[in-house]
Amino acid sequence: MHLFHQMRHYGSKEPERKDIMCASTVHLLQTKNVLLVFEFFVLFVIAQLLLLKSDHFKSSRERLMRHGKGEEHA
Repeated sequence: MHLFHQMRHYGSKEPERKDIMCASTVHLLQTKNVLLVFEFFVLFVIAQLLLLKSDHFKSSRERLMRHGKGEEHA
């Protein structure tokens, strides 16, 4: 989803870049380097999950801190 969004974003600014990206993707599929594409996709997904996880931990830690402060006042 994010990757598609980025490609669309690039497309609006510089169309030739989108064409190059699409062409390279097609080229990879044609040369049967599907594993390479798959690997890239997996790495991308893992990176997204790690970002989400770190954000989640950050927010939950803040919530715990706030909760702790609330108990101190009470």
